[in-house]
Amino acid sequence: MSANLRGILWMLAAMAALTVMAVTLKHVVTNMSPWQASWLRMCFGVAFLLPWMIRTGVRQSIVSPRLPMLLMRGLFGTASFALTVYALGELILADAMILSFTTPFWVIPLAATLLGEYAGWRRGMATALGFIGMLLVLKPQFGIQEAMLVAILAAILRAFVVVFIKNLSTTEPPRRIVFWFFATGLVVLAAPALLTWS
Repeated sequence: MSANLRGILWMLAAMAALTVMAVTLKHVVTNMSPWQASWLRMCFGVAFLLPWMIRTGVRQSIVSPRLPMLLMRGLFGTASFALTVYALGELILADAMILSFTTPFWVIPLAATLLGEYAGWRRGMATALGFIGMLLVLKPQFGIQEAMLVAILAAILRAFVVVFIKNLSTTEPPRRIVFWFFATGLVVLAAPALLTWS
């Protein structure tokens, strides 16, 4: 199996898992604030990684000379995730998911600008069609909901995360990248989660 095909299958599996998570969060935020739900998700993430950290050694697991970029990835990822959870609570699930899946459309210009990776005219056309589809979802003639703009902002932030991960993955193991996302989220979301705790 080629590396590209393996990558595609992993991305499809990730999208399926993210969709299940979105459905779960949609249910959860009916009873708690999006900040609390987001913070608890970070807690579960750190707990999930603890056995790996203990086995590998805490210092070896998390120490990196690229800590500033790991923290930037963590901040952008945390903001994107919390905004997505907010949008899930305010929008119908279909609209929230469609707007969430606009991330690839934002990745293409970011990858060209920040990584020098140019997509070509076919992907450019697909991006343009994607934006048209997004406008149809927004239904601007009926007014744009604030939560829709929040969902789009979350998708844009997630596009930056994709670019950060692409860059970090050249030197950092995946678990370290994921750990710093959860750890950053744990710290950043603690105050708003406690202030809105139920």
